This record gives sequence, structure tokens and C-alpha cells, in this order.
Amino acid sequence: MLRRPVLRTLRLGFVPLTDAAPLLIAQELGLFDAVGLRVTLSAEASWAAVRDKLAFGALDAAHLLGPMPIALAAGLTGVKAQVAVAAGLGANGNTITLSNALAQELGRCKPPLAAAAFAALVRRRAQQGRRPLTLAVVFPFSSHNYLLRHWLAMGGLDPDCDLRLTVVPPPMVAQRLLDGAIDGFCAGEPWGSHAAALGAGRIALSSGDIWPNHPEKVLCFSTEQVRQDPESAIACTAAVIGAARWLDEPANQAEAVNILRRRAFPGSTGPRSPVPSPAWPRACRWRRRCASATQPCRAATRPPGGWGRCAAGATCRPRSATAPPSRPGGRICGAPPRPGCARPSRLPLPRPLARPAGDHPMSLTRRKAILATASLLAAARAATPRGAFAQAATAPEVRKATLGYIALTDASPLIIAKEKGFFAKHGMPEVEVSKQASWGATRDNLVLGGERGGIDGAHILTPMPYLMTTGRITQNNQPVPMVILARLNTNGQAISVAEKHKALGARLHASPLKRALNQDSKVAMTFRGGTHDLWLRYWLAAGGIDPDKDVQTIVVPPPQMVANMKVGTMDAFCVGEPWNDQLVNQKLGYSALTTGELWRDHPEKSLGMRAEWVERHPNAAVALTAAVIEAARWCDEPANKAEMCAIIGRRAWFNVPVADILNRSLGNIDYGDGRKVEGSPLLMKFWRDHASYPFPSHDLWFLTEDIRWGVLPEATDTKALVAQVNRQAVWRAAAERAGVPAAETPGGTSRGRETFFDGKVFDPENPAAYLASLSIKKLAGA
Repeated sequence: MLRRPVLRTLRLGFVPLTDAAPLLIAQELGLFDAVGLRVTLSAEASWAAVRDKLAFGALDAAHLLGPMPIALAAGLTGVKAQVAVAAGLGANGNTITLSNALAQELGRCKPPLAAAAFAALVRRRAQQGRRPLTLAVVFPFSSHNYLLRHWLAMGGLDPDCDLRLTVVPPPMVAQRLLDGAIDGFCAGEPWGSHAAALGAGRIALSSGDIWPNHPEKVLCFSTEQVRQDPESAIACTAAVIGAARWLDEPANQAEAVNILRRRAFPGSTGPRSPVPSPAWPRACRWRRRCASATQPCRAATRPPGGWGRCAAGATCRPRSATAPPSRPGGRICGAPPRPGCARPSRLPLPRPLARPAGDHPMSLTRRKAILATASLLAAARAATPRGAFAQAATAPEVRKATLGYIALTDASPLIIAKEKGFFAKHGMPEVEVSKQASWGATRDNLVLGGERGGIDGAHILTPMPYLMTTGRITQNNQPVPMVILARLNTNGQAISVAEKHKALGARLHASPLKRALNQDSKVAMTFRGGTHDLWLRYWLAAGGIDPDKDVQTIVVPPPQMVANMKVGTMDAFCVGEPWNDQLVNQKLGYSALTTGELWRDHPEKSLGMRAEWVERHPNAAVALTAAVIEAARWCDEPANKAEMCAIIGRRAWFNVPVADILNRSLGNIDYGDGRKVEGSPLLMKFWRDHASYPFPSHDLWFLTEDIRWGVLPEATDTKALVAQVNRQAVWRAAAERAGVPAAETPGGTSRGRETFFDGKVFDPENPAAYLASLSIKKLAGA
């Protein structure tokens, strides 16, 4: 008795075409389930959509055009990715269909239409001064494009000069032909037959007439899927092979048509349905002929809807829904094969199960198909080296995590990892990136945790994981252990001052504000003990302004900073972008300085996770971090900046005009007081100069500053706390997983001594000396 293995989940994409049948049949017959897979089939609108989803990890595998894996590997389509071809999904099955107007101009040409006859028509039209014909293919790197071009060249035409070739997704070609937008197309079935049924055109020839038994679609897996879970890839391939065997049995073709109608073309009924009739056109070959590399009779590959005479000269009518099945040899008209056209030699794949005596070689019932598939999988497992399955040892333990973010540009790595499919690429397609109202809300949802309706991790102010671990900012001072897996950025914040104080000229030095500020003045930051709090306090104290005695230091969530400045309730604030640039654009104030001027390439936000989650899911923690690393590298490419800003500015993420985000992301800073800088080296960095690596020495500075301002007690064992929270080793494992070159990873865990704008030096080997050098401070208990 077949023992059902533990079910795994795979996401398979397909374009609605007849040659996607092996995937659909494997699902319908329960073959995926029989080999221990839970499969989600996703119908895609175009080959470009399949390419992008497979390349960026939104799909694990797909029904793909034969040339596309090579094009992806070479980056010819604008997207570069490695995929693994597991099996062919069929041979033949495409048609060249021309408009009725062209068919009338061609007259009574014998099908398959000769290339010379079509070329003569094209030249005649050119001599008459008529527009060039427009023919559509489904994708630039496809057999449709190559075979159509080959056929045109056979007639002496230059496809790029004598005609206009365009790309139209398969489900749209028939309608474009009917609308007159194109004069013909080469596409897979059933769209040629559908165009004929609509009265939009006529099938001139099939792709098998150009190259008999040519390879067509393939089953492809992302290489990440194969690396992480090779057994699932093998099981899926076995199920698809089992479906191909079932499809090639003539007795199953009527049932296969009904399955296609339901699964690939829902709602398609009636004489204009795109689905083949139960008298299955023998245009597609799934197993016997595509696997044997033989050449069947060319006429056997011609689908219905032709012009009325076959190459042998016999009268031939288009097949209707009630037409009888093909005659022996697959010819529609029953004429003998043309000279040089070989009958197929019967060289089937080895059958996984022995056939009982008297059992017809192609009589595969559903149950037999399931058993045959299971046997094939067992044989594949036995023949596969055990090491192949050992590669799955680093697969994530879970596919989901819930991450929080605040609407700040430095949340981009999380948003891009979601939008571009990097989470899915690393085996975590169900990661959710959830907007938080404030840093306080982020903290509260981290305390709850993802399993109780909160979040598992977040885009977070670097000191917050330490303050939560020590219970300094949690309810009842209850510790919530947290870890830092990566830095999300350096630089990219600013201290902005209200318009009414612009004439004072406070910039890098805050001292000019001393005569305007008093104990009723309000300066805002985003969270007590967080990065913005520490930048603002450092700047004020360096200018001789005590942030606890001379002014009121208040907390305002980042998205509310500009609104509060607008109503005149604040004198200055420190926050991340895009809110400083928005303030300038609305002429409500100016940026005194960017925080990179205060401390060049300073650390800022981090990827923080609940320690419990990381300990339970160590592989997932590495995978999650690898996805964020890839996103950070993507974000730091200058060519991607505009797209990054357009993505994060969307209503779903920030709901902020791109103009408020883009300039400072490029290093173009309008301070709002007459100063303008183009291409500043102090722009926000996500990857360059080791921006993503969580240097423990930097965390030590944050803890020292929190001691300075009384957030942490003076007796805090800061080095032990950093060792507990900072998981830089996870970052290094993730960088290796993401394929980061060794030259792009730091050699140590410290950048050494750090110098600030006022000349103060922080030595991570002696933080006490740094603390002692600061004149304005508020130590706990002082």
C-alpha cells in the first residue's frame, strides 16, 4: 500500500495554453498529492509575468518557454536568474494564424502555407506602397519567434526589415487579430483555433510543419528551490511525467479537454470557446514522440482551422466539435505520409511499473497513473545521491514571519525584499511587512509576538532591542529578549528647525539657538533612548544647550513631525527621511544638518527580531537576513533609486509623493536655507561601506549614550549585553547564503575609533573615557 509522505507546498505558474496540460492533469488526478506535494497552480497573463515571478521567488516552478532558461541565465530579458530545467512539457503545438484579409489575398494556397507564397504577398504589398504587415509572437525568446523568423527567411524575407514583429501575450492574440491590431501571429494552441472559431483569421500552418516534433515548453524550477528542497523538485517532476503518460493515451483525451476547460479556461463554453473540442487535435505531443526524438508525419501536427486542402492534395475540412477522431497516423485527411516523413518509432520512456499480461500498453487509469508516478519517484530517489537531499538542511523551518516598519526611507530593504520577491527567493514567501503607527506601537507589537497577533521582528531604532531586552521600555519592566540580525542603513536622518528661527543661522552648531529657546520650547524626537533622541541630544549638548533643562524634549511619531511643525507647536525635530525634505518642500522650516555631518556614516536602523523566534527558527533567521541583504544591495544601486522611491511612496507603503523621497536618496540635499548639495557622500547607504553589517562596536556607542542620558543605569554591563543581542554571526551566514563576495564583508567586528563633528572620540575599547569627556549628561541617579 502506498504510504503518503508529509505534504510540502509548491507554487507553480503557467500560461493558459494546451501544453500546460501536464501540470493541470497532475493536479486533477491527484498525482502531486500522491508524491507528497501540496501544489498551488497560478495562471499568469504573460510570459514576462512568469519570468519575473520565477526569477524573484514568487513562484517555485513554472511552465516555461524552451529558450527562456538560457535567456534568463544570460540576462537577455533584462532579468538575470538561474533556473533548473527538469523536463520537457511537449513538442509541437503552435500555429501561424493569419487574418481573413490576408487569407483572401493569398487565394487558394495549399496548406501548409509555403513561405515563398507568403513572401510574394509581402513583396507585392511593398510594391503597391501599402503598410508593412504586423505579426505577433508571444515573447522575444521563444520557439514561436525563432520558427516564425525561420519560416519568413525561407521565403527570402528579412523579418526585421520587411515586416513588423511585435510581442502579444498568448491570451490576447486572437482578440488583437479580431480588432485588426495585428495581421497574424504565431502562438500556442488553443489560441490559433480560437481565432478561427471567432472568425478572426485562419490557420496557415503549424510549427510542426516548419520543424517536425520540435521541442516546446519545459518545466523549470528556481535554483534556490532545487538547492533547498531537491526532493520536492524530483517529486514534482515525477508527477508531471505521470500526467504526460496519461495525456498521451487516446482514451483520456476527452476527459483532458474537460479538465482544461475547468482549470485553464474557466467559463469557456460554446462554439467560441478557446478550449479544444473533445476530438483532441493531435498537435501536442507530451510523452511518446517528444521523448523519442522521432519525426511524425508533418500533417499529423496540423491543428484544425486550416484552409481546406492538405499537402497531399486531398480535400480537408476544419474539424468541428463533433468531428471524428484522427485516422491512423494522425493525419486529418487520411492521406499517406509525404515522402521523407517518417512514422514515429515506438520508443517510450521506461515504465515504472511492470505491465500485467493482457493490459494494453497505454491504458492508464487514474489509479494506475498514481501508482506509476509513485514508483517513478521511488526510482528517482534511489538513483539520486544522498547528498542532494542534504542540501535541504538549511531550508527555513517556516515560510512566514511578520515584520513591522515605520514610514521612513530606511525601511526600504524590508519593503523591497517583499516587493521584489527576495523573501520568497530564500524560502519565505509568506513574510508580511506591516505598517506601524509609531515606535511605541512597534515595541508593543513585538512584546505580543507574531503568534499572538503582533509582529516577530521589525525595522527598528538600533537601541530599542537592547532597551526591550533589559525591560527598560516594556510594561512593568518585563524583559523581552531581542536580537539584531542586520543593520538596515547608515546616515539618512536630519535635524530640522522651524522657519521662524531660520535667521539665527543654526546649522552644524546649535549654539545660535540658545538665545531663542527656553524651557517652554519644544524639540521633538521619535522615541526616548532611540537614535533620533541621541542625535538631537548630542547636537544640542555640543552647542551648550541641555536637552533636559533648557528645553522640553518630547516624543512625536515620524509621520506626524511635519504636521506638528505646521501648527507651530515645535521649534525643532530630529527624524529620518522623507519628513525633513517634506518640511523643506512645504516651506515650514529648514534642515540645520544631516546626521551624517554629526557622525560620518553613523549606524541607524536595524533588523530586530524576537530572540525566541530566532532560536526556534535558526535557518529561517539566516534566510530572512539573506533576503534583506539582497534587498539592501539592490537599494544601493544608483540605477534602482528612482524605482525604490516610487515603490515605497505608494499608498500601500508611505503614501508620500516621490518628490519628497527621491532627492535626498540620491544625495541631493536642499537644506531650505539657501544651501544645496548635489551628490553628497553623506546620503543614506544601505550596503556600501559595510552599511548592512551590525558592528558590535556601534551598538556599544548607543548603549554608552543611553547611560549618558539616564536611560540605562551606569552599572550596565554593556559588552555582555552587546554579546547577547548582536548576532553578527547570523549576518555573516546570511551574506554567504546570499552570495556576497568575501571582499564586501568586513574583516572584523569594529570600525575602530569614531570621531564626531565636535572632535569627541569614541574608542570602543574604552567607552568610560568617552563618557567622562562629555560635559553635559544626566547619569541615572545623578
